[in-house]
Amino acid sequence: MNGSPLPLPPVLSTKLSDFRRRVWTVKLTEGLLASVCGLSVSYLAVLALDRFMETPVWLRSTLLILGVAVPGIGLPLQWHRWVWRQRRLEDAARLLRWKFPRLGDQLLGIVELARQSGAATGRSERLVQAAMAQADEAVRDQHFSGAVPRAKHRQWAWASAGAAVLVAAGFVGIHEAARNALTRWLMPWRETERFTFARVEALPDPLVVPSAEPFTLPIHLLKESQWKAADAVGKIDGQPAVFASLNKGDGQGGVYGSFAMNFPPQKSDNTISLKV
Repeated sequence: MNGSPLPLPPVLSTKLSDFRRRVWTVKLTEGLLASVCGLSVSYLAVLALDRFMETPVWLRSTLLILGVAVPGIGLPLQWHRWVWRQRRLEDAARLLRWKFPRLGDQLLGIVELARQSGAATGRSERLVQAAMAQADEAVRDQHFSGAVPRAKHRQWAWASAGAAVLVAAGFVGIHEAARNALTRWLMPWRETERFTFARVEALPDPLVVPSAEPFTLPIHLLKESQWKAADAVGKIDGQPAVFASLNKGDGQGGVYGSFAMNFPPQKSDNTISLKV
């Protein structure tokens, strides 16, 4: 009777080691792909929102934090769960029970039996070796590459590839807007002006007008504007919207045309919202 642990048969040991390595690879790949997907979706959200509104700092900051949290928190958790906690052959045998319940239980029993001291358990070394040989033969023709529990790496690959394609399409199709959104996403605390396809000349801020008298606010559409808008709308809080059509100019001074926004008399300070 031998008191020392017995070595596992080579085939069994190799099969379990390869399966354990497969689990590590698949789960870390899932984490990396999820990180790519999370960061891409976070950025795409800012790019999309900026097309319709002035995305506030708090929302851009939230989207950035959520995007960074996937690799910053998700990857370490994935590593701890599927690498650190599955580093022994016994752990690999337990994971096999997800796909091969009976075989997994058999292999787990063999590995635990091999690790125990014969003197402490009163085991028969010959019987243990016979059980190991039987388990070794049982796994000789088995392929465990598809036995990884809840493997989602293919789904994450498609999702991350789709998100990456959208990001690439944005930089190819609307390069300036995509680059601007990237800056606003990466540094939401900075006062980076939102890119718009309709570019207008800078407006006075503040705008001083005569009290209680109608006034006209000219809006000059620049020639560099990628979108030559035909109409503009302005609104003062609590008052009806004001509309104006584009009057094309002669192109001098880099101005393509102008909108004449005629507002009613004002008796107090207000904020004007403009949309071209």
